[in-house]
Amino acid sequence: MVGSGIPPEASLELRGDLEFMLAAASCCEPRLALKYASDKLLLVKTAVLAHASADLRADQEFIISSATWRPAAGFLQHASKELREELSLNRDFMLKNVQQAGPAHLGNISVKLRGNKDFMLSIAMVLVYINLTRLLALCTLLTDGISVV
Repeated sequence: MVGSGIPPEASLELRGDLEFMLAAASCCEPRLALKYASDKLLLVKTAVLAHASADLRADQEFIISSATWRPAAGFLQHASKELREELSLNRDFMLKNVQQAGPAHLGNISVKLRGNKDFMLSIAMVLVYINLTRLLALCTLLTDGISVV
């Protein structure tokens, strides 16, 4: 871990180790620490963002790339107010956010976008798809092992 932070070859065990990832985050770009941290360390990922400089938290590319590893909602809280407002108007970003994180994040969408009929129809279709997928998974679980004659 010399200079570059976290080697891509680091084991899942190391990438899931809080102490290791915090040490790595202190000596590399926050983006790298976010990229290589395990899913179990989502809190570390958001902690890295919480300690990022104001310039980074205002950098749209940084915040959007941070959100590629997890739904954007957790990362938006660390973006600057101006960037949050800008992203709340971004149709593609908000649609992706709802696709990944579900209806709990509808509040992140700007009032202007919520007033756009086509956009809200797209959101409705996404939510119907999410619910149908969950229902199908539940039906599969319930019928697993039951033979139909």
